[in-house]
Amino acid sequence: MKSPVAEGTNTVEVAINGATENVFFRSEDKSLTANARDGVVSLQSKKDNKPTEWQAYKTIDGKEKYVGKINVQPYEKQQYTLRIYAVNGQTLPDATDLQMYQNAVYGQALIEWTVDIKDSYDLKYSAWDINPQDDALQVGDSESLTAYTSEQKNIIKYFRDKHTKPKGKEVVLFWSPKASDEAVDGFMPLSSRYGFIFNPSNNEETYRTVAHELGHGAFGLGHTWKTLEGITKGSTANLMDYNGGLELWKWQWEILQNPAAMVSFVNEDEEGQSATVSNISKLNKFKNEDGTFTFITPSGYPITIDSGLQEVIFSTGDNFYLNQCTSGNDKALIAPIGTLLKFTVNGIEYTGRLGCSTQKFMGYKDPQGNIYADVKTEKIVDFILKDGKAIIGVPCLKDGNVNFLVSTYSFSESFFSQLSSSSSKKDGELLEYNFLDGKYPITDGEFIYAKITPELGDEAKLFLTAFASEADVDRNTSNIIFTHAHQINLYPQLFQHCTADLILNKEQFKANYIALIKNKALDRNVSEDGGFDVDVFFKNSLENYLGGAPSFYYELDVARRKLDQILTLEGDEIKKLLNAYFEFSCVWSTISVGEKDYVLEELIKKSFVDEFIVQIITSTKTDEEKKLL
Repeated sequence: MKSPVAEGTNTVEVAINGATENVFFRSEDKSLTANARDGVVSLQSKKDNKPTEWQAYKTIDGKEKYVGKINVQPYEKQQYTLRIYAVNGQTLPDATDLQMYQNAVYGQALIEWTVDIKDSYDLKYSAWDINPQDDALQVGDSESLTAYTSEQKNIIKYFRDKHTKPKGKEVVLFWSPKASDEAVDGFMPLSSRYGFIFNPSNNEETYRTVAHELGHGAFGLGHTWKTLEGITKGSTANLMDYNGGLELWKWQWEILQNPAAMVSFVNEDEEGQSATVSNISKLNKFKNEDGTFTFITPSGYPITIDSGLQEVIFSTGDNFYLNQCTSGNDKALIAPIGTLLKFTVNGIEYTGRLGCSTQKFMGYKDPQGNIYADVKTEKIVDFILKDGKAIIGVPCLKDGNVNFLVSTYSFSESFFSQLSSSSSKKDGELLEYNFLDGKYPITDGEFIYAKITPELGDEAKLFLTAFASEADVDRNTSNIIFTHAHQINLYPQLFQHCTADLILNKEQFKANYIALIKNKALDRNVSEDGGFDVDVFFKNSLENYLGGAPSFYYELDVARRKLDQILTLEGDEIKKLLNAYFEFSCVWSTISVGEKDYVLEELIKKSFVDEFIVQIITSTKTDEEKKLL
């Protein structure tokens, strides 16, 4: 398998037993041909970015004989930037040598690095050192790929205060003192922007460590022996093994070409519930005829962005108000699902802003407060109306897995007229959060990779699995389900009370979830026979949330936190707590027998007995404890 540039050519050496005269190549669909000369053939890739199978034939006695094949996979060349900063006076490497080494390694997958090192790139900062006596920088487990230590966080925070933060396809490595574990040469969490090279030298051994760590951080590549079955540590010549090798395999090329988005440090980018598309080439299908891209703002107006677009972030159910205006939980304005929240163009990042007093969309601003001026849309209105090229992106389930579906939204002429004459739309009143409701099922979309932020935890994933049919790509309830999933992601502790000792399957989780929310349902969610309509609950509870009521997940979490203070509560407050968790009795198994004894005494004082006592008793684990009560 070879990896030429998309729509270009690549010279491939042909190894054939015997003479290579009269050898020629033909693509499997017979649309392309090439001839071998002196054991070498130039094979052209197709323009659709899909692999081409070239079959080799030799003419013998006037007949074609099949002698072999080779697959050619075209890729787009990807440009990345590596900035390196010294910690405590470490000698910085030679930028040219390091850049040549990285490009030799990553060039096999058409990844090109620019290494940026300047004399001024010395942090000259020592306050990071929590334990100066050890003369080392703290590291965790030598094979950990997930978390920075306190000292590493100190360095990153200082850097962020004093220097330009990495964006887009930029990463930063700190040339650092020795690690607290001298066996550790480097550390960079998966899909992250910041990494550390410990006690480095200006030699190939250190350069390979850099390449290995960039595999983790910039591209999310794991160690080979943990990724593939049957491979032991140090047994391969792969870059992501510990044997000094530099190979990158075909499945790794695919990841390098379309990696997971690099995550920010401590959620610095304030993206809320969103999905990031960093490989803009995946949106080329939806380009305008002039090479620009048109999206939909949260206020429903098209926005057209220049061809220098580098990254886009779509809303997947973000509470716009809480994300930008307050840390409270009394207001909810969900950024309409599928609209554009944020984008980077020509190296400048623009974030959609909400007026906290007006609760209206105020446009996209860069870090200095400058508003992005859309000068393109009016020039291509006819094209937008004709071909419906406004891009939307929505999360969904497909075949049981979380996917991201990109499609287009059609504007009508009357809609454009309304926008031109409507001051409210110009002022930026938000669309309905589910304005795409009538577009489902989406049949003209394309599934691409997008990084869902924040990453969904186990509880949210179980929720999506349990209600897979409602979250399916063909259902207009999928946007509602994903909004609930993000709420569960905010308050996972609600479910951890009942799952601490269990490995839940989707049926168990679904039963627990329904038990948790059943008593929170509105009257209209309960059918005549007493049944509970979960689908109706999903929609109604969300509409109540948007209408000003606190999230019921938040309300339940407030009640959950009161369990820690239960000995300070009196009868009426305890009754409210019991009501909140009436159907969710496993929560009560987390409090002690002494606390339950106190609860029962308070309930008896207020004549709150019967079903509440049963709930307390049945949630007690052992017969001996029940006797005490």
